[in-house]
Amino acid sequence: MGKVLDMNKTLYELAHTYDDFLDIMTEVGFAHIKEHIDASPRPKQTTIAQAAQAHGIDLDEIRQRFEAAGYTVAE
Repeated sequence: MGKVLDMNKTLYELAHTYDDFLDIMTEVGFAHIKEHIDASPRPKQTTIAQAAQAHGIDLDEIRQRFEAAGYTVAE
C-alpha cells in the first residue's frame, strides 16, 4: 500500500509518519512548519484542514500537491 494522507490525522502524526510531509507542506505555503512541528503543542492538535483555514491556504491545492507526490488522500 502506498502513502495515504489521512486528513483526520494531526500535522504532528503525519510529519512523524512520512519523511517528505514537511517538505510538501512548506512548498504549499507553510513556511515555518519545520520549526514548529516539535517545538509547539499546536501541531499535535491541528489537522491539515484546520491549518489551511487558519493560514488562508487552499485545501484543494494541498490535496493536489500530495496526490502529485504519490499520496492517496483520505477524508
